[in-house]
Amino acid sequence: MATADLRKGYLLGLTTFSIWGLFPLYFKSIEQFAALEIVTQRAIWSALFGTLILMLWRHPGWWQELLAHPRRIGVLMISSVLIASNRRTPAILPTTYSKRGTGFARIV
Repeated sequence: MATADLRKGYLLGLTTFSIWGLFPLYFKSIEQFAALEIVTQRAIWSALFGTLILMLWRHPGWWQELLAHPRRIGVLMISSVLIASNRRTPAILPTTYSKRGTGFARIV
């Protein structure tokens, strides 16, 4: 893999994780919405943004490269399930269970 491609990959990952991590800053203004709706919106927009970045970088073979290595698809699916379960649980638990005596704290 070329160094330029590796740098683009790191930049894409850093950008995506930065955007994902900064989203909670505006949670106070959207607290009237259900937690599941917020998590779903975050996942959808992150996927769309990542796809847009891949298209803008004009790496034409990224889809064929992914399909040529089925194990990568499996790893991506497993990581997406882990991320979704990690992000969904803290967002829903504080709104589902009583906040007194449970140790759960709402982070907004």
